[in-house]
Amino acid sequence: MYYLCFSVVGAGSAGAVLASRLSEDPSLSVLLLEAGGSNENYFLSDIPLAAPELQRGDADWNFVSTPQKNAMTALVDNVNFMPSGRLLGGSSSINYMLYTRGSRHDYDQWAKEGCDGWSYKDVLPYFIKSEDNRVPWLQDSCKENHITCVQVFIKLAKHVSSSVFGERDYVYFYQLLHFAIICNRFEHATLTTKDGVRASTANAFLRKASQRPNVDISVNSHVTKVLIKNKSAYGVEFIRGARKHKVHARREVIVSTGSVNTPKILMLSGIGPKMHLKSLNIPLEADLPVGENLQNHVGAPLYFFPNISLTITPDKAGTIWNKFLYATSGKDLILKSTEKNQNGFTILVNLLHPKSIGSVTLQSKDPFDPPIMEPEFLADRQHVATLIKGVKRALELGNTDTFKNLGINLDDTYIKFPECVQFKIPSEEYLECYIRHYLLAMYHYSSTCRMGKTEDPTSVVDSKLRYHVQHIV
Repeated sequence: MYYLCFSVVGAGSAGAVLASRLSEDPSLSVLLLEAGGSNENYFLSDIPLAAPELQRGDADWNFVSTPQKNAMTALVDNVNFMPSGRLLGGSSSINYMLYTRGSRHDYDQWAKEGCDGWSYKDVLPYFIKSEDNRVPWLQDSCKENHITCVQVFIKLAKHVSSSVFGERDYVYFYQLLHFAIICNRFEHATLTTKDGVRASTANAFLRKASQRPNVDISVNSHVTKVLIKNKSAYGVEFIRGARKHKVHARREVIVSTGSVNTPKILMLSGIGPKMHLKSLNIPLEADLPVGENLQNHVGAPLYFFPNISLTITPDKAGTIWNKFLYATSGKDLILKSTEKNQNGFTILVNLLHPKSIGSVTLQSKDPFDPPIMEPEFLADRQHVATLIKGVKRALELGNTDTFKNLGINLDDTYIKFPECVQFKIPSEEYLECYIRHYLLAMYHYSSTCRMGKTEDPTSVVDSKLRYHVQHIV
């Protein structure tokens, strides 16, 4: 039996940070358990352009959805692939590195609903503490609002592409995308990279933390359950190298394995919906709606192709010169190639506040069986109406003088989508058909252990992220 102060389950986007922060206090001992291997075993993980190569391999949990009734109808069996990182750094080691704090209004709404300490004002210092902003003209803005809406948008557009887009179109784009006023967010991408290398939480936090004598990091350690006694979690059980181990945590057990594996581990431990656990003969510890509030961003893509070289292509990235530049200086591949190949970009109309609620459940008591993911994409009719409005706006952008002068054309995938030929383009019936067939999931799973007040029957944890003890049997 192994004793320590904190047991952190999952070394992903959250767990790696938690282990690092906790271990800054030398009087605290921390054990970090990760089911996957070290990110250093995957050299492609450090190369931003190689992100697609990391999915569907052993660095990925390779989750899939159940067959969808209302969306994904262009996919085989209507089943959607749902990646999630299975290595140090978790999904921050395999994702596409886009960084955003989110909308301040969402945080403020959480606080209004009783989640004390979660207003934007409350969480902002923690964002700033973790950020290493390398964009000089954004640094002042980032200290307060991340980005100010109108002025920074205009400045940003001129700064990046003044030789391509006209002043009139800047104003038009801003007016067209007026939602920026509401959410206070419009920007070119900010990324979790440093000097041309992915800045996963493993790279940014664990490399330093792993040198501390009060931190142990155990990879290839599959946690099977949380140990509970007298209404308190006191340790975890995990399997490593075909051997079962138990560890005791004197202070806390922190489960931070993401919105899919966290509910799975809790339910295997007896914390979850009473009837579901009963059906699998799992002894009940706490009757809570674990896994019952699965939400995810979804989007409708439109692909455009310009007749000038604006974007990266496989041929550009693969030149010997580009590879040399990246290996020696980490220089951006996109800006260093003049070779021509087919260029393209995507306007992705993304649904940020989904109302369709899915679930994560167990398929068996076997901790090595993947969970059942039922996202219920587009089950709410309002989602389709919202996406149709967004696609119409994107099509309006495609009709601007700037797009026409650059010879930017909409991909034939949209214009001649075979499954929707019975509808007139671009009628709402056609757009709905296109969206339901071609919907993309963003892999932003969330909310399966919802935070809320103790009396909220839909919540699992309180504002301190402790599960509601009054539901313990």
